[in-house]
Amino acid sequence: MLACLDQLPAELLLLILNYVSIDNQATLSLASLCLTSPRIRGLAEPYLYESYSNKDHIEKPHLFPLSLIKRPSLADHVREIDLHVPYRGYLEPIPEDALRDLLAAIDAMNLPSDLTRKYKDFIGLLGVPRIAACAELVLVLASRHLESLSLYLKNFGGIIRPEEFFMISHILFDTPNWSGNFEKVRSVSIKFSGFNRGLYDFAFVFKMPSLRHVEFTGCEERSLGQSLGWDNHGKLEANLGQWGLVHDSGVETIILRASDFGHSVVNVLLNCCKAVKSLHVEVDLPKSEWGIFQFFRLQDALCRHTGSLEQLVIVQDAKNRSRQKEPGFGNSGTLAFLSQLCRLRSVVVPWRPLAANLDVGSMHLALDYDHWASHIIALRTFLPPSAGNVSICNGNVHYGDTKHLSGLA
Repeated sequence: MLACLDQLPAELLLLILNYVSIDNQATLSLASLCLTSPRIRGLAEPYLYESYSNKDHIEKPHLFPLSLIKRPSLADHVREIDLHVPYRGYLEPIPEDALRDLLAAIDAMNLPSDLTRKYKDFIGLLGVPRIAACAELVLVLASRHLESLSLYLKNFGGIIRPEEFFMISHILFDTPNWSGNFEKVRSVSIKFSGFNRGLYDFAFVFKMPSLRHVEFTGCEERSLGQSLGWDNHGKLEANLGQWGLVHDSGVETIILRASDFGHSVVNVLLNCCKAVKSLHVEVDLPKSEWGIFQFFRLQDALCRHTGSLEQLVIVQDAKNRSRQKEPGFGNSGTLAFLSQLCRLRSVVVPWRPLAANLDVGSMHLALDYDHWASHIIALRTFLPPSAGNVSICNGNVHYGDTKHLSGLA
């Protein structure tokens, strides 16, 4: 039978695999098919990796980790995971045998007893805590070979709580020699639905030793990096939480899309990293709050990466670029320090912080970028020394080759 299957045309095999992939037991079936022949494995592996997503089993989140608990060797196949943790008001009860398997898997992790007890409590709850606990359990079970992780967090009235990723946080911060330890993860993407969740609780992501690319979309953060006052040694304290324990992270690319936060958040992320090569920040702030994102406050953190930073994008959400003409935007300061970032090859930044550096003789001209194209030569004074084209497009100054940034800016 299997020999005959291997002789089928690729088009027919793909149709069969597509049919198998929508079954409740897709993960087990696809894993078995991967063992039949190199040819079938090459066609089936993408479907296998895609099956490691719980988005189609939100009402029965325990099904997802059970596939790895029953067949631990399946974890060796997992390279990518797409997890959804949405709000749901009710979930079906977990069958007793499945619950026993889940609890046994948690015991086998040999974590501290208080963490184990708390995690078991989450598994037994209804609603979001169980979904998040099962999702986290999958991540831990598959952490040995996992390379790419996508998380979609959809909350409702703040119902998602930071404790729901406490086990991974403990492993990465307090158990560096734990088997797996997410040591091969190179890319993490986290999307928040609605501005109800911040970055404060996600410092553990930057502790993944091989992480190079991180992307957050739709987050709101007002507390991270904010000043708390002066300590006993005369130093200004900042509210960092576990971010204060992250040093010299290997992250090279940071992308923050459609987010509501101040400059302090960007500074915290940059200061946690050893050598950032690409920074993309898409800010979506209410017009009355542009004062909390002051461009000149980024100078120290960005200049920390003078020897590595090659791409810099700081733009306002496309729907709200007209806000640059509002007086409040002028409180955001200037970008006069960009010329110090000598390795920059591609830059996209709002025209207003650069126009503020120019002596154009009229505030009207400074606020209307359509009238100061003649000052482009003067603008170069405030841009990196490398040769590159300078243009103005959609309210942003483009420097160097920015075509490859079209999806970012």
